[in-house]
Amino acid sequence: MSQNHKHFQSLLNWERLDDVYYRSRPLMSNQKTSIPFTFDDSLLSNSDVSYDITKSYFFDLIAEISPNKKSLTVKSLGQPSTVLYTVSLVNHEWDHEDNEVVAVRWDHDLDTATIYLIAVMKYNIIVTEFNDSVNEYVLDFINDNDSTDEVWTMKENNIILSKNQQSFYQLDLKKRTVNIIYENNTSKDGYAILDNDSWIVNKDNNVIILSENKILLLNSVKGLKILKTNIHFDKGCFSYSNSFLSLFNNKQQIMTIFAINHNSTNLRQLVDIKLSFNPKLIRWVSNDCIATLNEQENEVVLFGPTGSNITFWYNDENKIINMVTCLDGVKLYTRSQQCFLISKIENVTKNLFQVGSTHESSILSDCFEMYQEGQISKVLPVLENLNLTEVVLDVIEASLEEFDPLVQKRLLSCATWGKSSMLIGALKDSNTDIIKKMNSEFEQACQKLRIFNNIKDCLNYRITYKEFKNFGIKRFIKMLINRPECHTKNNKRPILNECLKLAFYLKDYNLVVDILLIFLARKIKLNDEKSDDELFKDIEQLFETLNMDPNKVAFPFSALFSTCIEEKRIDLAKNLIFKDPVLKRHIVPLLELNKIVTNDEENLYLNEVLVNTLNKVGDSFLLLYALYEYKKDFRSSRLAKFLMMNDKNLDLNLFFRILEKTELSPEQFGLSYEYYIQMDEVINLLNLIKEKDATNQVSKNNTLTQFDVIYRKNTNNYSNQSLKCHSIIKRDLKLSTFQQEIYDEFKIDVNGKTLNDTLSLLILYGNKNLINKFVNMFNISGKQLYLYECLSCIATSHVDIERILVLSSQRKNSKYLKLTYKKLIELKYFNEASKMINLPNNEWPFEEKFNSYIECKRYEQALELAEYHKDDEAIEYVTQLLENSV
Repeated sequence: MSQNHKHFQSLLNWERLDDVYYRSRPLMSNQKTSIPFTFDDSLLSNSDVSYDITKSYFFDLIAEISPNKKSLTVKSLGQPSTVLYTVSLVNHEWDHEDNEVVAVRWDHDLDTATIYLIAVMKYNIIVTEFNDSVNEYVLDFINDNDSTDEVWTMKENNIILSKNQQSFYQLDLKKRTVNIIYENNTSKDGYAILDNDSWIVNKDNNVIILSENKILLLNSVKGLKILKTNIHFDKGCFSYSNSFLSLFNNKQQIMTIFAINHNSTNLRQLVDIKLSFNPKLIRWVSNDCIATLNEQENEVVLFGPTGSNITFWYNDENKIINMVTCLDGVKLYTRSQQCFLISKIENVTKNLFQVGSTHESSILSDCFEMYQEGQISKVLPVLENLNLTEVVLDVIEASLEEFDPLVQKRLLSCATWGKSSMLIGALKDSNTDIIKKMNSEFEQACQKLRIFNNIKDCLNYRITYKEFKNFGIKRFIKMLINRPECHTKNNKRPILNECLKLAFYLKDYNLVVDILLIFLARKIKLNDEKSDDELFKDIEQLFETLNMDPNKVAFPFSALFSTCIEEKRIDLAKNLIFKDPVLKRHIVPLLELNKIVTNDEENLYLNEVLVNTLNKVGDSFLLLYALYEYKKDFRSSRLAKFLMMNDKNLDLNLFFRILEKTELSPEQFGLSYEYYIQMDEVINLLNLIKEKDATNQVSKNNTLTQFDVIYRKNTNNYSNQSLKCHSIIKRDLKLSTFQQEIYDEFKIDVNGKTLNDTLSLLILYGNKNLINKFVNMFNISGKQLYLYECLSCIATSHVDIERILVLSSQRKNSKYLKLTYKKLIELKYFNEASKMINLPNNEWPFEEKFNSYIECKRYEQALELAEYHKDDEAIEYVTQLLENSV
């Protein structure tokens, strides 16, 4: 093992617990400061007060109650003297005078990258959401069974315990509600919680209660269950994955570790560990072992599953005030604004750096040092026996676990050298895929380390590889730009700038757009001293500096419209809309802008721009949406005027077809009614009224009367086509009057029937006077009368052929015989149809009569006709048919 390796291990501060190594590393850069966080020493000696009642941590952010208890302040471990954000606790009309804070918590939503700061008070909960903007709301805590009940405290998963009834509630941040999840039955089968340490929450919202020498499990669905009896514990905690539970007995100073069966929720006792001190805090180091805080010595003692332990000692300057279990291990927060991480050393790191390691990654590292020292002849034989494909990947992975940039750089240099050593063999075997894979892994590691180090330089706080992997690059960067200080004017940290650089570095242009939108929205909100023109020039200058390729980033400037309107920056809104390179994105903002602008001249200008944009886009659905928005917000007369002005520029057919289906009643035609009147679109207007009347079950006569009134009022404005349409309406009105008259006199119900249906019914009734009157009144033609008389004699079950023949024998009807014949053939009345051929007034030519006989299967009559006309070919054809039929 080289001296270099021993030097690295001395820096790493490793401690061995059974077969696993652990180390403690600062997540903050070393800095000398004389301004510690405000901290009440009395909390250290009060075992009934939890550490996170007055403070809560989220990475480097710390939220704490101000000394006067009137506000909640947010600071950073890297900027202990600067208040990044403040939440007032008194500017609300509380119902109770003694309303005070009982807990402070952070929460976050990975999907939306929202950060939540929760101030839990006795009777209210103040939630501050940090997203694209800052939203603050207050929820009242209400116990329906006890109006005097209050919140005792809140723990993981935002589970709330009430003080009087000791029922459990949960804060739902998405729905913004406080919901009861279990109501304590104090009279029967209930429980009594004595202090805040006597209940523990896991990730599944299950609650472990330590009460009356029992261990109880509370599940919101299954209720209360006794897990253990005749056993006493005072406090405890779950492991990160909730697979293990550690409980501690203060009097006996014994810590017991249980394994949890998630399916049966049973506890299996693993080991009892006797401690020589009473720990102030107990936390799991991820899922691996238990960390206990010995407050007197300011040391953290780790206990393994066998009861063995190791100790990490911290000096008086770094007085530990809180410990938080995390994905990597456990984080220790100190009074001197430091944060340490105690974590398990991964195998790739142990194999590489452990003293005396014979792992191939350690050998590769030694060979690299020898190579740098010029001992090339000793190195080459060793390299030939190494599996460089796996070893190089191990070294790359180990680089991601390190915090020191020098160590990272050395490991990546070693990996690069190992890759180059593989190149000759890969080329010899024609296997370049290995090199491509290795290059990809190396590039990704460099990318991640650059992001880690840039974030550390910006925040003065180290994000670990596991945390970063858990969040994902995009979500973590979005969460960074939603931090509280990014919403304030006096923020000194270039977080947004740094995140923008990282997005460009990643070549993720969607992320670039997201960051820029947030950056510009906040710039508009926070620069209230600048005019619209000045802000627009600043934005233009920014994009000139960025020099973005428009083919890669078509930035949606119009998306900033709503922010401009909120800040009453109308001119800036217009400039940004017109700067957007995508025309489709102009339409909605222009519509909204038109609603706000009251100046008539400006409205006409915006209307013209909107119409031109719609025409250029050519999207019928966008046009439809735009017209509906106009209809929703403007009077029908104003909209009709707009449509008439732009009738030649807009295709309104789709709009009006849909509009006619959606308007409510004849009295509420609104836009389409007025538009059709003004544009002389009478037929469309009549169809509109007719459909509405049918929907509302208005009588046909009333509808026709309304039609007639419309025509009479506007006769001078109508075209010839419209006047022709009016004559049809007048005829329908006359028909309606006639129908009512014959119903009143003869009780023949033909109301609502069409002209043809009315005639058919009159023929069926056989009243010749009524038929003659109807024919004369409505100028029914001879053809029409004959046809309907014949059709009335034909039904699917029988045919009055004698009546048909009498009607058809009349000379005036001879030219209409074919119509009746075809109807008979259609219903397969072949015998009756053949009689139509024999009529004396039938003037059909020979060929048509011959074919009709064949169609009716009257072959003998067809033969007689053929012989009469001496048509040999026809005779031969029908003779053959006769022979076949026999």
